Amino acid sequence: MKKEIGNSLSEITFASQNLRTNTRRNIFYSAGLTLLLLLLAVGGILFVWKWHDGTKIAEMRIEKMLESERADIQKKAVEDYKASKQFRADASELVAKNIEKIDIGFYLYRNMQSEDLKKWKELNQFYKTYLKDSYEQYKAQK
Repeated sequence: MKKEIGNSLSEITFASQNLRTNTRRNIFYSAGLTLLLLLLAVGGILFVWKWHDGTKIAEMRIEKMLESERADIQKKAVEDYKASKQFRADASELVAKNIEKIDIGFYLYRNMQSEDLKKWKELNQFYKTYLKDSYEQYKAQK
């Protein structure tokens, strides 16, 4: 019986040592895993925060790029319009409907080509009378 009690005590001692060792190991694992999870959570939050900022930056860059593209398209459209026959038709209509306005006469006087005046006698007369008078009135107003 002493032998059985001795065996039981040695088993209890061995089991208690294993229990202490396993408890310590489990505490270290738990602490390590808790620290790892905490670091992953902080890293995840920082990632999401930076990703959100990154998407804002990307959106701002896209908006700038679109504004630049829009400006280029508008510039090209204006250039195409100025090169078209429709622009000349619209400009001629504007001048014809507003010929009595002093500023139209001023710009016509200032931009008239001397070769055209030499070629067309009636145009030269119009230039020297009406347009010159409009030019002088416009200058006097300014």
